Amino acid sequence: MEIKLANYTKYSYNQIIEGKEKGGKFVSFQWILPLPWFTPVRRLSKVYYIEPGIDSSVYALKYNNLSRLLGWWGLPFGPLYVGKSIRLNNNGGIDVTDDIYLNLNEENFKKGFVDLKLNSMKFTSPNKTEINELKKVSKKLIEDNIINKSFKVAYFIDTKENEFPYYLIAVDSEISIELEEIVKKEIYKRFYKQFRYQLICIHSEFTDKEMFLKEAVVV
Repeated sequence: MEIKLANYTKYSYNQIIEGKEKGGKFVSFQWILPLPWFTPVRRLSKVYYIEPGIDSSVYALKYNNLSRLLGWWGLPFGPLYVGKSIRLNNNGGIDVTDDIYLNLNEENFKKGFVDLKLNSMKFTSPNKTEINELKKVSKKLIEDNIINKSFKVAYFIDTKENEFPYYLIAVDSEISIELEEIVKKEIYKRFYKQFRYQLICIHSEFTDKEMFLKEAVVV
């Protein structure tokens, strides 16, 4: 997956490499594309290199203003997500330093991108709003005796090129076509169709299971 760099022309490759030991970092900022009556879509900026000692808010302002400009019409959820996005950006944005340095090479840097073949982090936790909605889905399935225990959920971000990240939802049951259809029906009662997920059995062996369990949230 290619990650585009935003301000790379200001620095030489050697400056970037030397900056690693001095505290330089790579950061992406979030902005919100609201969808009326549905959960807004979160977009990420290109990745900025932040020099040691530089306040990242100078770069965050653009994306905060973009969210403010668009967020008002995405009622009822848009303003809530805009506020969360602005707080995230004002707290430094999304730090992707480890992943960028893990994959950085001079040839691609000069072209303004990093080919993300190695990933230091494969999963992240869902945000609070998504956790609350998934809890409602899980609770309903337990009440209907479809599943026995709550979901375990993590957001899988180590996807292949041209593949979007998705949620990994683990259940305490064998996966069947019937179960998949029931879960799908309940999920899309609460989420927009852009919500992508994969259903797995928590007792099965799957790639990166240990990392998944470390980041997964019980819902």
